[in-house]
This record gives sequence, C-alpha cells and structure tokens, in this order.
Amino acid sequence: MLGGKVRTSPLFWRLVGIATGDIEYDGRGVANKNAKVLTLFHRYAMWVFGYRAVKRRGRRIRVLGRVSSILEQAVRECKHGELLKDDECFWQFVTGLYEADGWATIHCKKENGRVYPKVGLGLSPDEELLARALVRRLRDYGIEARLEWHGELNVILAPSSSYELHEFLKNPVVRNPMRPESFEGTRTKPGTVET
Repeated sequence: MLGGKVRTSPLFWRLVGIATGDIEYDGRGVANKNAKVLTLFHRYAMWVFGYRAVKRRGRRIRVLGRVSSILEQAVRECKHGELLKDDECFWQFVTGLYEADGWATIHCKKENGRVYPKVGLGLSPDEELLARALVRRLRDYGIEARLEWHGELNVILAPSSSYELHEFLKNPVVRNPMRPESFEGTRTKPGTVET
C-alpha cells in the first residue's frame, strides 16, 4: 500500500524527475552538483518518505529501505518511456528533470531586438525512449519540441514554446527565468537571462 500512496503524490514525481536527470543516480540516491537541487531533493524526500528514510552525507543524498526500490522502479519506468497520465504529476516530473539537468538561455535577435528563450532538457544517450515520450507528450500540450544530439541527448523547445513551458513548470528552484538569481551555481550566467 505504501507504494501506491507514495506514487500518487506530485512531490514524489518531482523527486523521480530529479533522480532521472541526475547522472550520478545509482538506484539509491542522488549527487547533483547544484547545492540548491540537493537541498530541494532532501527536503521533498523527507516530506514524501519521512525523515528516517533519507540520509544526507555531503553531496550525496540516500533514500533508504523499501521507498528506495519504489523510487528506483519509477525512474526505470520513466526511462523506458512510460510517462504518467496525471497532469500534475507529469509536470512535477518535467520540473524535476529541468532542475536536475535542464538549461535555458535568452537570445536577442539583432535585426529586430526580439528576445526569446531557448530551453532544453538534458538526457543521457541511453534515455532515448524517455526523450521521445517527452517530445510526444509535450506536443500533446501544444508545446513544440524536438530532439537534438550534442554529446548528450536534448529535448529542445521552440522559442515560442519555451514561454509556454515555463507556464507549466511548477516553480523551478533553479534556472527559473522569472528569477534570474536562480541561475547562480549553474553553467548559465545570471546576467544572460535578464530581459
């Protein structure tokens, strides 16, 4: 019963998104390079699983016991392209992916001075099934998305759709275009996202 209750929580799917996007996820915990993402994962994991099921040591957060296998199974299902039907849980998952290894840049066209964002979700090459499922699902929401390969697999959103995506994302703690300071500690310089 625990697994069923946990799997219906939108915050659980935010954790699944972060774990899926974390390249160092080993089935039991995450070790994201961004301290804000680690703090977020730790806080949400304690809310969803309870404080006894979560241990933090430096840059590593471990999920213990039975809930660890529930998290691992959900990550595995998502990597195989089995995405959630529930809208709230799906968008929490996408937000977690974005926080773990997404990116955003703001470009300005010289010809007309028009500002537009470019947003992507970074995935590893072995996550192609997930990437294709994400593109299909985002298109179902009317968000124009495509796949790109640049050393890693990226789900790229068209500039007009990048604005739409941020309306759907559930207030990302990092890389939030509405808060340029949230880019601190990421590869994107905060000054490049100010419009």
